[in-house]
Amino acid sequence: MGAVQCSGNDITDAIVPKKVQYKFDAHDGEVNAVAWTHSDFKFATAGGDRKVKLWDFVSGQIIIKGVANESNSSLHSVDFDAEEQLLLAASCDFASRIWSINDMKIKHTLTGHSNKVMSAKFLGETGKVVSGSHDRTLKIWDLRRRASNLPPPKAAAPGRGPACPPLAPALLETSRANPYSERPILQEINQQCEFHVVMHYHS
Repeated sequence: MGAVQCSGNDITDAIVPKKVQYKFDAHDGEVNAVAWTHSDFKFATAGGDRKVKLWDFVSGQIIIKGVANESNSSLHSVDFDAEEQLLLAASCDFASRIWSINDMKIKHTLTGHSNKVMSAKFLGETGKVVSGSHDRTLKIWDLRRRASNLPPPKAAAPGRGPACPPLAPALLETSRANPYSERPILQEINQQCEFHVVMHYHS
């Protein structure tokens, strides 16, 4: 593989591994998600056995550091926050959960979706999470308020465009009858706050 030119800088292509380096039994069933921390050799897995597991890679050995089993159904995504203090997982029991990495105790349970949650991610801003569900909605959560309804944009000063909070509030929803029903919402948010979201759903 070669390199790709982008604005004068070389971006190296991704390399596909040619052989397995380590193989181990992580879950009783499918392993649906894996996420690494950015600063060390910890990683987390989520599986069909309803468990989230935290692992440490030390001197060529994979060591289990903690297990969380509060989910009532299989898990499909896992993510670390920027400070690497919290662990987030999305579950088919319609909820997302957040644990402390230090003791694997649950910190937050995010409920509000009406179908299985397929993905959840920490956003760049501290205390913000976005979740995507099979109910065809995205929800943005403020962990400090323990709510998914963020305050609306503040009024702008005269002669200036609308002022926006660090994260524009949005609950974006599609309908089976009209899969493009989110467009007016997206256009309104784009015009006011330059907040761009692209969603793809497959029946």
